[in-house]
Amino acid sequence: EKQKIWLLDSEQVVLARPLRLRAAPVIESLEPVVRSRIFQNFIMSVIILNVVSLSMVYEDMPDDYRSGIEFANVIFIAIFAVELVLKVLGLGPEPYIRDNWNKFDFVIVLISVLGLATNVGSIASVLRIFRVARIFKIVSHFDTLLMVFQTLRSSVTALTNVALITFLSLIIYACVG
Repeated sequence: EKQKIWLLDSEQVVLARPLRLRAAPVIESLEPVVRSRIFQNFIMSVIILNVVSLSMVYEDMPDDYRSGIEFANVIFIAIFAVELVLKVLGLGPEPYIRDNWNKFDFVIVLISVLGLATNVGSIASVLRIFRVARIFKIVSHFDTLLMVFQTLRSSVTALTNVALITFLSLIIYACVG
């Protein structure tokens, strides 16, 4: 009898999982706002406008053109910072951090704000590349585009193998003469 109880207890221990509590949003009225399609579409359009704005930078720009681009840059960073704050308050800190896109956004916003706060000079162009990478967030919202990127990713790994074999055969032929 004791063995049956012990066996039952040990099975329950093996099958037991920690209880996962749903983290409550800091401000519950913001949750429907940050989860709404309108909010997501607004952020997607701001991302597209930001990429367009970043692509308009060129060497030896006129000063008024440069100041306009820099002003737009500050506006975009402010919008993304407000998005970050709204999502943390509307979703809660733990669910916000659980999403990998939110982690990516957090890092980009942090880098952008630090870039504004400090004079980074030539590193600013490198930081812009990270902000342009935000365009990949759009891919996750369109299923067909996501499928194309997944296919592209899997074919790149296969092409890497083909390139390595080709390179190896070239080395062999070069050694043979």
